[in-house]
Amino acid sequence: MKQESVVFDTNAYRNFVHDLDESAIRERIRELVICEKKCNVTVDVSVPVLVELFNHLADRSDPAYDICRRGSIAAWEHAIGHSKTGQISIVPEGILLISRALFPKAEKSAAFLEREANNIALAGVLKAVGESTVNDDLSSWQKAFNKLKLYVASEEKNFIEHMREVVFKLDPATPNWRIYGNDKVKRREFLQELRSVKGLEWIAWSYAVYAFELVFTRKPNQEDLSSYVQDLIRLFRAPLEVYRGILVLLAGFGFSMEDPKKRRENFRWDIDILFGLSLETLSGKHITLVTGDEKMLDAASEANLGDRAQRLFDYLQRIGL
Repeated sequence: MKQESVVFDTNAYRNFVHDLDESAIRERIRELVICEKKCNVTVDVSVPVLVELFNHLADRSDPAYDICRRGSIAAWEHAIGHSKTGQISIVPEGILLISRALFPKAEKSAAFLEREANNIALAGVLKAVGESTVNDDLSSWQKAFNKLKLYVASEEKNFIEHMREVVFKLDPATPNWRIYGNDKVKRREFLQELRSVKGLEWIAWSYAVYAFELVFTRKPNQEDLSSYVQDLIRLFRAPLEVYRGILVLLAGFGFSMEDPKKRRENFRWDIDILFGLSLETLSGKHITLVTGDEKMLDAASEANLGDRAQRLFDYLQRIGL
């Protein structure tokens, strides 16, 4: 029987601590860990979740500072509570998981190794935040928080720009975000193809190219990647389903990626967190994602992983907390 490991997404930690002070958080997490151990459940901490939490710790005036600092304490107590060595187990960002899965024997580039080191370093940041009190000064980590904040802003900007490039590549004539908004026939044909296996293969191909360039630092050709697309779909279908869902919304419903009230750039982190479900195949663990995000729950269901994505309330009830 596979070891079950749970991964909380960002809002799962935030919701867990929303009405708890620091001492209550630590006590409640200890109770959570006891229940998990009784159920033979351990924990992995997702790097994208840490990035989202730490993004708000650069500035005490950030409206989300308090909830994210308390959420970080919960994440640390959760992870260290399961540790037998003093080291916590983390789930790397998606591109590293893809690269390791598709090219396990390839010598990794300096860029890959730098990203890997940055992922590992976040465990040290979490330890510092988690072992501090909510009133302790974190100024010695200010440089790290500032760097993360800039990274998040850059990644979110790049994600929106990437989606705009995809839209205009498909439909150069569109005046907005809607793909084939002025051509019902082309829009219907595009949506039909997008919802087919071919649509998923097209999305998988783009991620395979990204991983190849990170590992080998050159552009791939057709022969380099043709054998990897099906592997990528088999291992990482859930995040690919979120990406496909975005394109369906853009074509079918006049969805805008630039609505400031909707925070569409958060899709970038949702996709990254979902790559962590692949750990079941890559490490032999049975991964359970705890999330309240309907898009992520739906994507897991589309990928036939519905039993591995649960709402926080349902998960806590299952383990008896």
